[in-house]
Amino acid sequence: MRLRRRLNKSLSIQKRGNNIHIEHTYIAHTKKMIKTSSIKSIIDKILSPKVILMLSAIEILLLIVFIGDDYTGDSRTYGKAWLKLVDGEMHILRTPTYPVFLGIIKTIVGTEWSLFVSACVQYAIFFASIKYFMWIAKKLIQNEKMAMLITLIYAINPVIVSWGSYITTECLSMVGVVMFTYCIIRACDEKSIKYAVFTVIMLLLLVFLRPAFLFLLPICLCVFIFFLFKGGKNRIYAITGLTGTIAVCVCMLLYCNAFKNKFGVFTPSGVSTLNQFVIARKQRVLDDKCITNNDSLKAYIAHVIEKENQRGEFEPEFVVTTTSKAIFTYGLKNMNDAVKLSYKQKSAITPYKKAFKRALHSAGYDSSQAFHKSLQLLCEMINIRLGYIYLMIAIEFLLILRLIRRKKTPWMSAFIIAVLAGQYLVNFIGSMYEYPRLAMPVFPIALILIGQLCANFRFKNTNLDKLP
Repeated sequence: MRLRRRLNKSLSIQKRGNNIHIEHTYIAHTKKMIKTSSIKSIIDKILSPKVILMLSAIEILLLIVFIGDDYTGDSRTYGKAWLKLVDGEMHILRTPTYPVFLGIIKTIVGTEWSLFVSACVQYAIFFASIKYFMWIAKKLIQNEKMAMLITLIYAINPVIVSWGSYITTECLSMVGVVMFTYCIIRACDEKSIKYAVFTVIMLLLLVFLRPAFLFLLPICLCVFIFFLFKGGKNRIYAITGLTGTIAVCVCMLLYCNAFKNKFGVFTPSGVSTLNQFVIARKQRVLDDKCITNNDSLKAYIAHVIEKENQRGEFEPEFVVTTTSKAIFTYGLKNMNDAVKLSYKQKSAITPYKKAFKRALHSAGYDSSQAFHKSLQLLCEMINIRLGYIYLMIAIEFLLILRLIRRKKTPWMSAFIIAVLAGQYLVNFIGSMYEYPRLAMPVFPIALILIGQLCANFRFKNTNLDKLP
């Protein structure tokens, strides 16, 4: 009897202990769930469109207050280009879009405030582009949270946002690429004539903003030709886009021809000749012996070769400044001919081999660039090396090939790959240095690519068949 009482007592104590343990476990689990849900709710609030726009607006106001407007050596040439355009002449280094943008603001607000107002307008245009970038991110990434995270990075990353302060084409180029991408996707996805027209307008503005955007012309032609022959009854949007793109090509050819009549070289800008001369100088390709009809230019190139043989470290700003002066002194055509004749003495493949080496070297050392010195340290901490972007382009390309083999057409993903690859190819073949700065116009597209790959490669649910 006593044994039974003791046994019942011990069982009741054990049962009570188990209940207490279960209760403690339940409480701990509930607290954990509450904590997790609160963290998720905070993240959801941060990734909401209103908060993203608010954070971006605050950062833009801080940048306007503490940096305001700033300029580089390039900025002065845009101002001079506007004065040339007012006189009805072409500028030897600058195409019309950005000088007209600065000139209109200067005409409205006057010279004293023109640079500051130009920076404010650039920031306003960038701020307006956030919602369009958000739409592209949702469309291509197809994962709500990842799309909003990438939009947040675009909206507040100082590597991107701070370019609004600079009187250079980088800010408008980034926004222009975002808007061009938005318009062409909506045109082809929705079969919209209106957005096909907007695509052509953006293309026209971009190629005359930076001639480096000429690679967009064949991409745009390929996209509209693809949809023209894809099938379906409504092809008017594709015909509109294709006709408009051809019209932009004709405009550029006419501009290049007018440039040749004035300066002697068939190109939209003398910057290409300047870049190639500096590249040839940097690589010690220049040869004064090939110059036979211009003694003063031959003497200048001989002097340049002597300086290059004596110098230690390459000084880009000094070299660019002296080359610019030489173009005005000896003429663009003569400088262009000197580069061509010098390269003829070498192997025909030499410039492309050198470009490939520059791309490999840049992959390990260069990253997206913020221009202002006060932001350099912060931007270096959050930067993405170009090598990682190359890797992601290669991965995406392989995924696209995989889907094509399965008879799928992920044309949007193929489009962003073509834009990224085209920009980097142009940079390394046609530019002398500052590859990160020159690649900034397509950096928002690189963010889309990162988000797309992250959304598809997940440990628990990997889906490689969702590329749009």
